[in-house]
Amino acid sequence: MSAIIRAEDDLIWFMTDEDSGKLDEIRADPRATVVFSDGKSARVVFTGNARISSERAMIEALWSPAAEAFYPAGPTDPDIRLIRFSPDLGELWESPGRVVSLFRMAAAVATGTSARGVGSHVKAPL
Repeated sequence: MSAIIRAEDDLIWFMTDEDSGKLDEIRADPRATVVFSDGKSARVVFTGNARISSERAMIEALWSPAAEAFYPAGPTDPDIRLIRFSPDLGELWESPGRVVSLFRMAAAVATGTSARGVGSHVKAPL
């Protein structure tokens, strides 16, 4: 699933199908975690609550060429559902990369110091 971030709403949206297993998970427990990664050394983790929507006006507002690739019938496709994620806590995790981190950890072991300062972490309520 691709995230659709609407900062003006303070929400993260996902477009999915009615038969998605994720919807069953949300119905059972709306608490959710969303993770974004640059694929290298940074991750942003949000925790919050998810809700399922089939609101056509919002589906149309979020419609894009990428959505059309998955739903060729267009935004009126009756199987489209939205996951509305409302984050309440955000965390940023950064590290200098695997090779540098391993080097710093090895240096800490060799020198008897701590490698606790290898990366950074910021946590903020939203």
